[in-house]
Amino acid sequence: MPYIHLNELKTHYLELNPSGKKTIIMIHGFTGNLAQYYFTIAPKLALSFRVILYDIRGHGKTDMPATNYKVSDFSNDLLLLMFALNIEKAHIVSYSFGGLIALHFALKHPEKIYKLGIIECPNPIGSSSETAEELITALDNHIAQSPENKLTNRFRERNVKLMNNTTATKDIDLDKGISNELLEQLPIPMLIAYGSNSECLDMADRLISHVKNVMLKKIDGDHYLINDTEKMNLIFLELSKFFSEPIYA
Repeated sequence: MPYIHLNELKTHYLELNPSGKKTIIMIHGFTGNLAQYYFTIAPKLALSFRVILYDIRGHGKTDMPATNYKVSDFSNDLLLLMFALNIEKAHIVSYSFGGLIALHFALKHPEKIYKLGIIECPNPIGSSSETAEELITALDNHIAQSPENKLTNRFRERNVKLMNNTTATKDIDLDKGISNELLEQLPIPMLIAYGSNSECLDMADRLISHVKNVMLKKIDGDHYLINDTEKMNLIFLELSKFFSEPIYA
């Protein structure tokens, strides 16, 4: 799989269907990697679109710097990735923490996004960030529940290193989230998907209340929809339809 340098950050990425007319960029969650999409919906989306998967900083096979893990850092990496791959504008798909990256990017660079698909974005306002111990437990649950992700002990050890040897958890805790006033300024059509039993439904309520052009799809399940192939197939159908529909002003 190829790498690309975003300034000094050696970034691991994968491109599917390079000749696709429109591009979808997929952003995974904290402690995840691009395999979360590669083994679920990315190949299906690539039947109709050019698809870019990448490991965000500190994750998967991308470099792990000691510092700079604020949402704005991840958002800037996405901008640099688009420049490096000559992507003028794209659809975005994001999961969990990747949803916060996508929202931050959309507010800073709305002209770079056609439509935004968000799966299980958490609500950073009014709740504390997960501790390193909680994130490790969540990672263990991913390994136990989702063979599609192909997570190995090597990736678990790398993620423990991310949380213990970098400023990642500290930097994320410093991010106080996106205000309702900012959400009201988002001009981009948005599809959000949440599990019916998700602990993140308060963020779905915020997005429905404050984003002008948003559709909510509830799927039977919890926050870890991405671990279930059948549930991700349902999300694929919704995203495929959403991205194929015309954009109205």
